[in-house]
Amino acid sequence: MSLAVMAIALVAGQPIAAGFAVMGTIMSWGIGHGIRQQVLAGALEAAHRRNAVLAVAAERERIGRDLHDLVGHSLTSLTISAQLARRLLESDPEAARAQLEHIETTTRQALADVRATASGMQTVRAATEIASARTVLGTVGIQAEVPTALPPLHEDLAELFGYVIREGVTNIVRHSRATRARITVEEDAVTVADDGIGIPHSASRSGLQGLEARVVLAGGRLEVDSSETGTTLVATMDRAA
Repeated sequence: MSLAVMAIALVAGQPIAAGFAVMGTIMSWGIGHGIRQQVLAGALEAAHRRNAVLAVAAERERIGRDLHDLVGHSLTSLTISAQLARRLLESDPEAARAQLEHIETTTRQALADVRATASGMQTVRAATEIASARTVLGTVGIQAEVPTALPPLHEDLAELFGYVIREGVTNIVRHSRATRARITVEEDAVTVADDGIGIPHSASRSGLQGLEARVVLAGGRLEVDSSETGTTLVATMDRAA
């Protein structure tokens, strides 16, 4: 409509009207572009949330497969031994007793394996968090650049760096809308960076605050640089500490 008015104004020799028509054209295009960008941003945010949910589901499936592989054989062996013991209970008590002892041994071993697996899942280490980060970031479509080898780290430092990597990756998946992420680990520092839009001001930073308290307590400092071009999370330790 603005273009039509501009054409008519030019034909009629009304430059002022033509100028207003040009302004109307520019404003209309700007408003339409803004609405379109808002719609695209909403769709992208929904896609990121969906990808985050899929990443969690994929991790749960992995844990389920690990547990299945761990105890599946033991449970099958227990079932067979229990059936055999029931059949031999009256005809051959000694053989039934041997099967019951086998059941007890297998049960204890399976219980120990499950506890060890659960303990390993709860243990935070830099190496395990890097492996998990590669899987989670890849699942949500973020190209991950992670180290293939780590420098020698004290056990406490490896745990602390693991928490830093976990929090950094969590923020990337939740807020960043990034396409690339980079994790670097040195003997006294760990860095988690992305090329996203930064941490929104409305986002809760309780996780970062808790992480900063943990790093400071260990004798280091935590730096967070967040802007429209990305976020960089750096934890640096005092060598003496």
